[in-house]
Amino acid sequence: MTTQSPSVEIKVLLKRPMILLIVAVIFVFSLIGANIAGRQAARADIEKLETVWPFLDRLSEADRAFLAGLAMTCKLHRYGETQSEVVTCLRTAAADPSAILPNSVSQADAHDKLERMLDYAPGATSSGS
Repeated sequence: MTTQSPSVEIKVLLKRPMILLIVAVIFVFSLIGANIAGRQAARADIEKLETVWPFLDRLSEADRAFLAGLAMTCKLHRYGETQSEVVTCLRTAAADPSAILPNSVSQADAHDKLERMLDYAPGATSSGS
């Protein structure tokens, strides 16, 4: 029994354009699907963050980036239907040593920054640290 070298196997694949076409189509549809899922998750995160900060669009870009990082860290789009659940999710993310944070915020400062932001969120309770 003889075995073919990897370069021979690649040449065989290249001779079969239908296989390459199918792989390319699957790859493109996977990228499109991931893009759509990401956009839906982002929209859900924004809606949930707006339960705590109805004026989310008026926050500074740095504050929005901070909240977006925390939302991605705790996968807010999967949880947090109520305002208190959103706050709990964000607090969990702020305490996570591997939290996604903008360069302007250190892990050590994340919790304090979130609590300060909760101080000016209408109806949010900031005393849950």
